[in-house]
Amino acid sequence: MRQGRHTGLRQTVRRMARVFVTTPLCAVAGMFAAAALLDGCRIEPPLYLSSTRPVVEVALGEVITDLDVIWNIDDDWRKNWWYGWDETDFDLFGDTTYHEPSNYEGRFYYYGSTVEDGWKQIDKQTIYEVPFTRRYDIGYHDLLVWSNIDSEDGTQVLIVDERDPDNINATTSRSRVSYMLPPAMLPPRGGVEVNNNPEVFYSGMLEKFYMSTDTADYDYYDAERNAWVKQLDTDLYPLVYIYLVQVAVYNNHGRITGMVDNAVISSLADGVNVHTGHTSDVPTLVSYPMRLKNDRPARDGVPADIFGGKLTTFGLCDMDSWARSRAVPQYSGSRKELRNYLSVGFKFSNYADSAYSYDITGQIQSQVHGGLITIEIDADTLTIPRPPNEGGGSGFDPMVVPPDSLTVEIEM
Repeated sequence: MRQGRHTGLRQTVRRMARVFVTTPLCAVAGMFAAAALLDGCRIEPPLYLSSTRPVVEVALGEVITDLDVIWNIDDDWRKNWWYGWDETDFDLFGDTTYHEPSNYEGRFYYYGSTVEDGWKQIDKQTIYEVPFTRRYDIGYHDLLVWSNIDSEDGTQVLIVDERDPDNINATTSRSRVSYMLPPAMLPPRGGVEVNNNPEVFYSGMLEKFYMSTDTADYDYYDAERNAWVKQLDTDLYPLVYIYLVQVAVYNNHGRITGMVDNAVISSLADGVNVHTGHTSDVPTLVSYPMRLKNDRPARDGVPADIFGGKLTTFGLCDMDSWARSRAVPQYSGSRKELRNYLSVGFKFSNYADSAYSYDITGQIQSQVHGGLITIEIDADTLTIPRPPNEGGGSGFDPMVVPPDSLTVEIEM
């Protein structure tokens, strides 16, 4: 496919970029020197634009994030997040918030004096400190910046594909699950490859800004820096969204004891365009881990055994980024026919296991940039498989739970 070009205080995800062109005080370039002589005056301070390229300094502003802003909800979702988040969850799954990156990748596109023929050159730079300094030729430029992944062990599942510099895309590595998925999630038999859930990262782009030889095109002169300053604004937005997912099991009485493997959600986008934040129209399965907490107060304080976890995803297929559609959390892409199923493989106290699939399409399509997903189950309504010594077994007996077995979906 080819696409064209947060728990915390209320904040924004914004970067301010300032470009400083450094110049010696007494130097002038040919055209400026001639004009100064004809006018009988000096350019103070002059702009040095000789055969060398001007020095440019780009200062990315403070990275500030807010989960509530990105989710774009007014309700206090925490009162409906029954699973909670303790130290064990943090150790297993990480935090539930958006974080501040420590370093970035920069891609610098140079067009020349016109943009009609496309860019002529692209330079790359890993940015560890801001402001960072580089040189720019006179003419038109694009600047693309995305954040790198910070992990304690130095690994990541996010893959950034730069084979097409005009359309850099991100996807993830894949893992194979060995159990049978429910028929609604396809394929109906055997193991299937699913995508790992991506790490959170951000991108922003400045398009077709012009570096000029005219001092009037710069915002001010910084005497301390001995530089003309051109101010540019850019925003960096998340390209991966956080969902908190909980499955509350009422009347369990110890029958369901855990999960056989990670949960799987169907029909999520398999990638995102780093330039625009628009997601791929190709659906994929995404897996993520969940953990069981027993006897937690759920709806109206009724106790339940609750599975909970954090899903990170590029979002739904053919979906605009938060930057372009943040006021519209409802899905408006072209793949409304796709259904999103949550598959969970339960282990039972009789040593049998089975996979159950729940339709969560409405919940995801009403909160496309992340939010809270809740499934409520009455264990008395489940068809529990026979134990292995009675002709049942493991390997899963997959089934789609009919809608009337569910309780209420929480619409955020």
